[in-house]
Amino acid sequence: MTMKALQALYPAATPERGAVGVRLRGEMELGVTGVIANVVGLITGATQKNGFKGIAGRFDRRNLLFFNAGIDADIQFERVDSGAAVTVACGAELVPGSTRLQALAGKLGTLGLTAAEQHEFGAEWQARVERILIEQADNPALVVVTAAGPKQPGL
Repeated sequence: MTMKALQALYPAATPERGAVGVRLRGEMELGVTGVIANVVGLITGATQKNGFKGIAGRFDRRNLLFFNAGIDADIQFERVDSGAAVTVACGAELVPGSTRLQALAGKLGTLGLTAAEQHEFGAEWQARVERILIEQADNPALVVVTAAGPKQPGL
């Protein structure tokens, strides 16, 4: 998602780390929003208050990462210099887990998993992640990048 967003924002240039603001639609603790934010932040440099504060007043990467954003997509990326922005929608549901993964996930909240089932669940989960990140990486329906409206307040 981040790679495709940065390619759209910087079609003829190298993206500058710390020069992109990121807004996520979900709450930090909702589902995998926080995990996704960690990966996006690692790549873009965008952080909340806990990040790199810069050198001699330059390169400050704090206050570039926001949750609970009122956006119509999963994530919005915005260039700090120009205000150009794109939204990204991820259709991970297009790559469903196996029926066995779904059955094991159903047991997580009710019965619990045996040690063997926990191992199997982990393997099934990683297989789905591999299908999403590697096998379907070029599927244009999986990650949709769209030009966003004018610069939003907060960056």
